[in-house]
Amino acid sequence: RDFSARNLEETAALSADAVHQALGEATATSMVVPTAERAVFRFSHVLIRDRIYAEILPSARAGIHLRAGTALLLQGEAASLPAAAHHFFEAQGAATAERVAEVALSAAESCLSRLAFEEGARLARRGLGVATTNQSSESLRARLELVLAESVIRLGDAVQGRALCV
Repeated sequence: RDFSARNLEETAALSADAVHQALGEATATSMVVPTAERAVFRFSHVLIRDRIYAEILPSARAGIHLRAGTALLLQGEAASLPAAAHHFFEAQGAATAERVAEVALSAAESCLSRLAFEEGARLARRGLGVATTNQSSESLRARLELVLAESVIRLGDAVQGRALCV
């Protein structure tokens, strides 16, 4: 999972100088490595990433995910919507269930437009689970069901797709 210095600034609410200093230290200790893309980094090993993640309190993690998802949404790029949805799913508790389901719907619709039907179905199912469990609006649940049905039909399962529409 790559991350940019810009996303880190927005997520951590730090200045560009503070982020670049921290990234310099993390790079010097080989915790993160730069990628071929300018100002984009990744953890040098998944175990390092997982260890750092595990040390963050769950309530703090939810807040970090909410800020990361919000930062991705502010970029306004359709390709960022599935990643934003991931962060909103992880931010449950810090974000309202309605907002989580809305972001999941936007991401699932984006996947349909990019012909990423499996990912669209996965996001719609997760969003529907959140919307149903937390009694979100009927309109939101219906839209998630339609996106799920369309994704399933486009994946070749017309029977299940039709069943979702009824």
